[in-house]
Amino acid sequence: MRLSLTAFLLLVVFVPAVSAQVVITEFMARNGGTLDDQDGDSSDWIEIRNTGPQSVSLSGYRLTDDATDPAKWMFPAETLAAGAHLVVFASSKNRAVAGLELHTNFKL
Repeated sequence: MRLSLTAFLLLVVFVPAVSAQVVITEFMARNGGTLDDQDGDSSDWIEIRNTGPQSVSLSGYRLTDDATDPAKWMFPAETLAAGAHLVVFASSKNRAVAGLELHTNFKL
């Protein structure tokens, strides 16, 4: 596992002045079969949750595992309802299409 994974796993957000709160609530590195992706792979994953009272567009939100590259992977124009969560697989498969299973371009 990478040195200080939690220090390098960053959610970079540019949120308008609403009470939206998008946070990383869980992540799984070295997934041993707790959750398989659509390809049947046990990829690493990151759970994102909207803890705010309003829906939030994830357009402009980013995930990275490298503090020197904050825009390493960008969310598509996906809307996350209030209280909802979304799993993003950290698989290096680089899939970012709204409404489909999301995969970053890096692994944990």
